[in-house]
Amino acid sequence: MGWTLIEEAGKKIWQASEYIDLQYDEITNLAEHGQPRNPYQDGFDQDFMPDYQNVIVRMPHQAVMCDGHGKNIRPTDFPIVNEFLNGEIDIQDGSYSFARLKKLGKTLRFRRTIHGNLYAMSSIPTIPGAISAGDAAYIYGSVGYALMGSTRYEKKGNFYAVKGEIGVLHDNWDFQSGNPIAKIVNPLVATIFGPDYYNLEPNPSKPSDVMGRIEIEYFGPGKPFLVQSFVPSR
Repeated sequence: MGWTLIEEAGKKIWQASEYIDLQYDEITNLAEHGQPRNPYQDGFDQDFMPDYQNVIVRMPHQAVMCDGHGKNIRPTDFPIVNEFLNGEIDIQDGSYSFARLKKLGKTLRFRRTIHGNLYAMSSIPTIPGAISAGDAAYIYGSVGYALMGSTRYEKKGNFYAVKGEIGVLHDNWDFQSGNPIAKIVNPLVATIFGPDYYNLEPNPSKPSDVMGRIEIEYFGPGKPFLVQSFVPSR
């Protein structure tokens, strides 16, 4: 458990090792100080020079998918997996990537991503995970997941299988959201619970940013899975 400061392509990145590393205090400190600790806490880096246009946090996919808001997400929450296991995608025997299925025109109706939120009205089974419900909604809000590129769709006769990994889509923290509930609640949450002073600056390379934001990125392998089915001949 803990934070590591790394530099990559000229950018400073705060890398968490566990889901519980990022909670209310840490995200607020990142907005105020550019780092997950404040001057009154152990671990505060007095020599760190924040770049408030590029505050970046990284976390392992598995931390979120095993202990976090993605813990209850299953492969069958993805419509494309259900369609494939039901034998509704007409393909020859073999092993296929999503890219190959798409090239063959077999995935016109479905993507390999799904989206939900942490406002207690999600269409998919998101949960707060190992942090409080308030912290999860405050930090992550709207969330998304993907069948990672390693995922394979396999058919052999009447047997179907999907094997791969589920990961988290990159996110950001800025009190802005496309979720209708969040649009109403965010201004109030920002006023009552937000940072005392908000040092984040809009990034010139992202002109849509009105007030600046913290980028939340994910790395490493996702949550592995294997689902199978037998579809009788029709």
